[in-house]
Amino acid sequence: MKIFVSCTPSSRNLRFLFGVLLCTWSLSFVAPRTSAEDLSAAQQIERDMEGLYLLSEVALREAPRHEYDPSARQKLLGQDPLDLLRWVREDTRLIPYEGVLRSASGVMQDRMGNSLDRSLLLYELLGSAGWENRRLARATLSEDNLRKANQLIVELPPQFPTGEPSDAEAEDQALEMAARILQRSPDDLLYFMEEFRFEALREAEDLLASILHQEEELQNLLRGGSGSESRSTAPALGATHWWVEYENEEGQWIALDPFPGQEDSGAVAFDLEAEETLRRSELAEEKFHRVDVTLVAERWEEGKLLTEEVFRRTLRAGSLPEQYFEIAISPRSLDEWSISDSGEDTIAFAMEQKEWLPVLDTGDELVLEASILIDGTLNENPTEAPTARSFREASSVLGGIGVGGRSEETKSSFLTAVYLDYKVYGPGVEPETERRYFFDLVGSDKRLGNDLENFSLSEEQEVERALGLMAKKSVYVQGYWKNSDWVARQMFRQMVRSRNALSEMMQAAEQNETGLFQTVMGRLPDFPLELYAVGSDRWQHHPQGLVTTPRGLNLLAHQQSLAPSGKDGRVVVRDLVDLIRSSVSPLPGIDSPGNAVFLQGIVDTHVEHFTRRNAPSGAAEFNVARQMQKDFLDEVEWIRIADSADLEQHQEAFSSDTLALWQKRLQEGKILLVRSVPVTGKTREVGLPLWWEWNPDTEDLLGFGDVGYGQSSVEYFFSVANTTYSIAGAILGAVDCSMSSKSDRELACCMLTHVITTGFGVGLGSLFSQLYQSSQFVLALSYDLTATHFDPCANW
Repeated sequence: MKIFVSCTPSSRNLRFLFGVLLCTWSLSFVAPRTSAEDLSAAQQIERDMEGLYLLSEVALREAPRHEYDPSARQKLLGQDPLDLLRWVREDTRLIPYEGVLRSASGVMQDRMGNSLDRSLLLYELLGSAGWENRRLARATLSEDNLRKANQLIVELPPQFPTGEPSDAEAEDQALEMAARILQRSPDDLLYFMEEFRFEALREAEDLLASILHQEEELQNLLRGGSGSESRSTAPALGATHWWVEYENEEGQWIALDPFPGQEDSGAVAFDLEAEETLRRSELAEEKFHRVDVTLVAERWEEGKLLTEEVFRRTLRAGSLPEQYFEIAISPRSLDEWSISDSGEDTIAFAMEQKEWLPVLDTGDELVLEASILIDGTLNENPTEAPTARSFREASSVLGGIGVGGRSEETKSSFLTAVYLDYKVYGPGVEPETERRYFFDLVGSDKRLGNDLENFSLSEEQEVERALGLMAKKSVYVQGYWKNSDWVARQMFRQMVRSRNALSEMMQAAEQNETGLFQTVMGRLPDFPLELYAVGSDRWQHHPQGLVTTPRGLNLLAHQQSLAPSGKDGRVVVRDLVDLIRSSVSPLPGIDSPGNAVFLQGIVDTHVEHFTRRNAPSGAAEFNVARQMQKDFLDEVEWIRIADSADLEQHQEAFSSDTLALWQKRLQEGKILLVRSVPVTGKTREVGLPLWWEWNPDTEDLLGFGDVGYGQSSVEYFFSVANTTYSIAGAILGAVDCSMSSKSDRELACCMLTHVITTGFGVGLGSLFSQLYQSSQFVLALSYDLTATHFDPCANW
């Protein structure tokens, strides 16, 4: 099964409206403008986008929520507990995994879940319907009943959300409404959308062919040419079975079991009796999939590496409002830095800093527990630590933080690394830890070998550290596949939330009020566009259709930081998309479960490139899947490494840090497929190692690069101005524009252009892949339009 959704009217009115919004955003820049000579560039931009804002407001107000919101679904179903039970039983699918991974909202998103998560959905539906006295119940299946249950879920046909039947009249009305708001004819809109549809299908077919070809090559190379069958098998249901009980109007407790085949209330699968009943709030912590996020500062002190924990937070499955969180690091004295500083000035400013503020934003709270000092120690009580609200307002722009206490670096102690540890927990399995560095001046080889007695920092390393501490990381916690209706609604919501701020930015830019421009820029709300796009594409592009599901919390990250560029005094934006953890299981009934999981890793590696490959000119990208495709044609060798002996045969081509990392992977039971020589490009003077990493027991496969970042590979020169939505983002966008702007007016114009074209062009382009599988086409179009049709500076 392949899923294609086009720019032609779809079966979901929300997706249709979103398609109109996306397609006509580009159309608005190529269609004729009336009375253009009477309007300034900023006024033209504002007028062109006004219709899109109006359309977004209408869609946000009128769009149905019942495809992803349990309370909205309950309003359609009514208050009868039996109706609620039937919907959960018949419209969601029972799949095997342990614990709470999706919760109620996650089951609504992809209509799959284990007995606990499906029971949590029914529990929430009952509460929304007014049945306040309800509880979860559990019992243990006997071996015989467990065998029967597993056989049943294999034989059941797949159950995927199909949405409501197409309503042609409603779609015609939506098209007419969009045409009226945007002042375009319906025929023009449909023609333009059909062009998008054609490109979407062509690109999707190209990607499919590429994935299938690469699967054959990788199967041969990684399995050692043995042709052996997949080792992994489909997962089985656990012995614990869950259902819901509610108290009816007569005071009786009635069982509701959404297990397949159960028809009546009061009946529990296999005639089980509850061993325990409890409220949702009473579920033990170990029942939840969760991740510990720890930020660590490392320092060298008298020949040893010591670490300080900056903060730690445990994030449970289903607890994050948008399923993502952000971490930003900025200098405490950010107000001392000028937006018009050159690259050399930026480096000089960064080198003067002695204290940095790291902030974790979970959507529910802002965490600022300590600042990091230049000597690697912590200031656990930063002076005048701001409140959550004032921090959001002050730290999202250049300034407003103030200067706190500073620590001087000494020869006996200095900061060597700042990193994040993600410790992922799942019920019944050993926790797994993944580590990602904001910067690392020691390296894997010295860290493992403990060769540190006379360790010191070079001037180049000090510059790398100073710039690397201006950074932002967005992390998407994925425990289920996203529903397209939900994503479309988030984009409409983002457009509406950004309206006032962008309008003020246009006015400030036109009036040459740079200070006001900076202030307003900080009020733009953030939204992890690329991460949601990558997350959605992970299953949309699977050649076998929807055949896999996350078996635990998967982690996708987008990191931006500043970095020096060679010896010419420039500063570049280092931009990285990183699949930190990609762990999936096949769905019941799949003929080749191991191969389905193996193939998912190839899809993931391609999707990262597929979503981002249309970078601006001058950008360089190194993606494992993309590079291997080229190497097949160029006959470049890839080497299979299964043990230390294999590693020793090829060690001359790679750095000691890379070899140390690979040795650790081999000790974990992984098999590597390594490009025989590192890759170099326009943005890299040092070769980049690329490799595939395969776990033969689970069939997990993922492409890696650099020092262990999944899908590592992207360095964009001055391209990511949509990151101006945060502290670090403000620095990145400012560095970009300050390199090329000669006046405040040009600077404001540059910033505005980047925010509009990158924030909406790249943003909409990324989200386009959620629905139409053609993000790269829209990205190419948006950059082309930027170059030829959208230059507000031209008329100023």
